[in-house]
Amino acid sequence: MFESLNSDEGTYITLQEYIDAMPESQKDIYYILGDDRKSLENSPHLEAFRSKGYDVLFMTDPIDDWLVQSTTSYKEKALKQINFMSSTIDDFRNFYKNDKIIERFNISKNIQQCIVVSEATLLYNSIKIILDLDESCEIQGFNNELKQVILNIIQNAKDALIENIETERYIFVKLEKKNNFVYIHIKDNAGGIEENIQERIFEKDFTTKSDMNGTGIGLHMTKLIIEKSFSGKISVKNSSYTYDNEEHKGALFTIELPIILS
Repeated sequence: MFESLNSDEGTYITLQEYIDAMPESQKDIYYILGDDRKSLENSPHLEAFRSKGYDVLFMTDPIDDWLVQSTTSYKEKALKQINFMSSTIDDFRNFYKNDKIIERFNISKNIQQCIVVSEATLLYNSIKIILDLDESCEIQGFNNELKQVILNIIQNAKDALIENIETERYIFVKLEKKNNFVYIHIKDNAGGIEENIQERIFEKDFTTKSDMNGTGIGLHMTKLIIEKSFSGKISVKNSSYTYDNEEHKGALFTIELPIILS
């Protein structure tokens, strides 16, 4: 049982009671993870849900994190976490701060830390992640901002795979160094992006995700970080390739970062 946005403090509801109270326009079960009710209740990111009259489950017990990692739906209603969207908005705000610390860091370790964060949900959704990393690649910049970039792209790949592919779901991450640049290639086998929207996916308010799942902020912020914080470039195209003697097609994101060390 859980407390929720629309319930009084100390009042707990079941998932069935949550579903029974859902308005017709709401299709999914929304939840947010945090330390306590007060911190979650005051989050400005809940305003969109309040305005629609949607309830949000407050998950504050450590066991809740394990529960939602192993449960993606209840009675044909998908469980949707809003924390990733909220943290994306926070990082978008932090992007404009002037007190960020530039540091020299290893990109391979940065990527592997992102994989650790994503590993549980990738495994649960039967997504295999294939790494090909040059462990010698180092640059100078904002370590956490590059992590957000990697996590944003992996999140988008995961969503596309769940929506479009029933079996044999893959995400490939390749890190290589050429001349004075580092290249990060992230591709999936979810079928690719429609050509008529490829040029728009980095726009601020553009999203192909329905309901409350997409904010249009993730990939827009990704582009800003790469260009402003790393003086780099990011592009996307569809890629057809062979893996394990099978033909695959998916979106391929390529990040180009100049190697600047001091």
